[in-house]
Amino acid sequence: MRAAVGIVLILAFSREPAESANQDNTEAIEEAKRLDGRGRNEEAIDAYTEAIRQDPRDPNPLFARATLYDRLRLPELADADYDLAVQAAPGSAYAWRKRARNHHAKRRFVEELRDMDVVIRLDPASVGHYEERAFVHSLLGQKELAVADYARVIELDPDKEGGREDFPHAQRASIYFSLAQLQSDLKHYKEALTDFEHSESDGLPAQPEHGECLARLGRWKEAKEIYDRIVRTDADDASGNGSSGFFRYQNTDGDAPAKIRPATRMCLNTRRCLTARSPACT
Repeated sequence: MRAAVGIVLILAFSREPAESANQDNTEAIEEAKRLDGRGRNEEAIDAYTEAIRQDPRDPNPLFARATLYDRLRLPELADADYDLAVQAAPGSAYAWRKRARNHHAKRRFVEELRDMDVVIRLDPASVGHYEERAFVHSLLGQKELAVADYARVIELDPDKEGGREDFPHAQRASIYFSLAQLQSDLKHYKEALTDFEHSESDGLPAQPEHGECLARLGRWKEAKEIYDRIVRTDADDASGNGSSGFFRYQNTDGDAPAKIRPATRMCLNTRRCLTARSPACT
């Protein structure tokens, strides 16, 4: 019993300096932020450096200093701080994700993908991680991998079975639409069609790409109906008689045009083409 009490006391005493150091570190970071906000850059860098010295395991002052270095157009020093942050907290998905976003901002997509792989390995249940990695795969032309990641986002959808309510239908509709576009690019038209339908059932207005997909499957009448609906919805929005609350992808942006919107004009032309069932439609 005495031995157990002794161990507890030793642990308590061993924690005291760390807690004190953490308090000092918090104050150092706050002081650095104040200096940073006042444009006293050199003093802010010194203050961030002191915070890093006080707790080398905390990546936050490293990220803050890296942000300041980037503002000062010192990207190499910023990159070094992002590397140090990952080394300081190698088990933190947050740290790896921050460095991934730094890579993205500097258009280093291969490096970003490597970091996002680690992020997902450390935190495999997050919807946002898969969505971000899917976008990187798309940028790198890795469409099959992007499809797999977007499909994982749908699987993790918290709306699905009474889960969290912080994943709005608008976001899910957007994911389905991105998935549909990729499937269409891969010529997986049946799968794309299913995803386009899901995006519309979640509230996204009919998109020209949906009509194109139907046309490629030879479903001319249904394609024409989609284009008719787009033309009708755009006309209503332009006259102020209706608004879905969602924006139109591609050439339209939800604003009322002075004349016919480009996407509407395209739909009108394609609709005439579909009436003749011409191969030129595809």
